[in-house]
Amino acid sequence: MANSIEYTLEIQNALRSFNPWWQGAKLSVKKFRRHAFTTVQQAVAETSQQRAVLLVGPRRVGKTTILLQLVEALLSAGVPAAQIMYVSLDHPLLRAVAIETIFKIYAEAAESDPTQTVYLLLDEIHYAKDWATWVKLFVDFRQNTRIVATGSASFAVQTQGQESAAGRFLTIRIPPLLFPEYLALREVEPPARSPLPTLDEFFAMTDRDRAHFAATCNHLQAHLQRYLLVGGFPETASMADLEKAQRLLREDVLEAVIKRDLVSFFSLRTVTDAENLFLYICLKSGGIVSVQELCSAMELTKVTINNLLTVLEQAGLIFRLAPLDLSGKKYLKARYKYYAVDASLRCAVLLRTSAIFADNRETGIVTETAAVAHLVAAFHHRAQTLGYWRDAKTQKEVDAVVQLPGEFLPIEIKYRDDAAIKKIPA
Repeated sequence: MANSIEYTLEIQNALRSFNPWWQGAKLSVKKFRRHAFTTVQQAVAETSQQRAVLLVGPRRVGKTTILLQLVEALLSAGVPAAQIMYVSLDHPLLRAVAIETIFKIYAEAAESDPTQTVYLLLDEIHYAKDWATWVKLFVDFRQNTRIVATGSASFAVQTQGQESAAGRFLTIRIPPLLFPEYLALREVEPPARSPLPTLDEFFAMTDRDRAHFAATCNHLQAHLQRYLLVGGFPETASMADLEKAQRLLREDVLEAVIKRDLVSFFSLRTVTDAENLFLYICLKSGGIVSVQELCSAMELTKVTINNLLTVLEQAGLIFRLAPLDLSGKKYLKARYKYYAVDASLRCAVLLRTSAIFADNRETGIVTETAAVAHLVAAFHHRAQTLGYWRDAKTQKEVDAVVQLPGEFLPIEIKYRDDAAIKKIPA
């Protein structure tokens, strides 16, 4: 009994350290808010459909910061401090403890009111024991509980969620920083036209209006280059030292995912093949990947290569585009174009510096990687298909094609002074 009481006290102390507002302490969080924050805030406020909110994305993109900013917003809105619990389930003391146990200890430690809405903010939920079953029960039977959770290993979270908590999650993807977010974080003066036009507004402009708008953005070129090198993650985007920023990306983003998450959640026996394959994707980012060539080069089976590609994609390190035919359908035997999830992560892994901007090929790779990542973020929810087009006979290619209801949006990506695009004959 003494050991049980001592263990409970340790958990209470951990919870109090995570939630200083219970004791009246003022919460200090970053003022910069990602675009996704508003989406999360609206989802939490929506009570017509009871679902937990799940934030998924690569490591270090700001998911924890969004949770803490949500705490600040709730407190500012008058929610009693005792009704809000934030906890990082990556804490060694909490990993083996059921969330139900943590919740009971929280209710006692914070003296929360069970008749009022309780907000549970669960960071790194995939580390919790039987989390999916617990979420299902809370969503189904505790109508006065709002749950917001984060998960870095999206594949582990989504797979387990589909089995035990299907339909109980609203998933919100948090990608690396978009360029407008990077500018806001760095407090860079925006172009004369503010707010920036959306993609739909930009494509609706006349050629003259687009040229004028481009001229107002000339002062952003140096910022764009810095963004491509280290700007995809909030912490490194704020750093002045390029070498330190890239080392942090390699250690905190890449190595943590491959050497920790992949082993823990995907049961990889060795990380060497995953590391080598990710390095290959970084080198060829935006290129068409031949699985057969990879099998020969890495001396692995086709099944193993496909499994590793799936693992890297679901872990948030890479993404892919499928080829489209003229009707917008995917080819049955698709040859995918693969990209590093963020241009700055690619640069960090390959030790690329500002010298790449004197190399047209390297500049083209990082620019296409960043541009397609922005398209994925912009059209993820409303595009029927996002892929690329290539003519089998001439090998002419359109970098990205967005299929929207009733129309196609072909996009060619260039980074050069003369970006004129020749028409491709039908």
